[in-house]
Amino acid sequence: MNMHIRKLSVTTKCHPLTNQIKDLWRTIIPENSVTAGLFEDVTLVITYLKQQDRSIFWTRSVYVGALLHSLIHQRCSYTPDPTHSPRSHYIDRCARLAIGLALADVRRTLGIIPVSVVRCSQELRTLLEQHPEDWERLGLVKLWILMAAVVEESNALSRAWFVSTAKKELDKVGPARRREVVDGLVDMHWKSDFLADLLGGLRTST
Repeated sequence: MNMHIRKLSVTTKCHPLTNQIKDLWRTIIPENSVTAGLFEDVTLVITYLKQQDRSIFWTRSVYVGALLHSLIHQRCSYTPDPTHSPRSHYIDRCARLAIGLALADVRRTLGIIPVSVVRCSQELRTLLEQHPEDWERLGLVKLWILMAAVVEESNALSRAWFVSTAKKELDKVGPARRREVVDGLVDMHWKSDFLADLLGGLRTST
């Protein structure tokens, strides 16, 4: 938990899906892991930045940069804990890769040393292709992770794989919640307009 980030003045109400994913996140990632509070911190920073005029990147670039450096430090300060389960380690790794992708465009805008998007995306896909059983009852967390990759993936075939995998997860949600879940996922990510256009066809089952 980053107390400076938790004190941000966020006037825009987060989508209800945010709290659902936060609660699921904490059920699998142990409280003593540095990744435990990262989802909440990342979504708070993204919500805060989205409610500002884009000039904040230039008028308060040092402040925004400090927020991001704090998140990057949290993300990278990871030492595997032998007391945690293999499943926790696996999902923790997927989560940290997704956080790197979720912040990639903001980092580029600020000129902060960028994340290696291609490496993160490739490693994330490799991990997601393994152990599908580990995501049982964590479909919303997996969907958030997939969206982070969809936004940053520039290779058309790889992006299609992430979108297709997301569609399979959405099929499990059911038609009643499908639109709500897609809208929530779009709302939580930085490049929400881009993601909304990309995922428009996933709001209804086909």
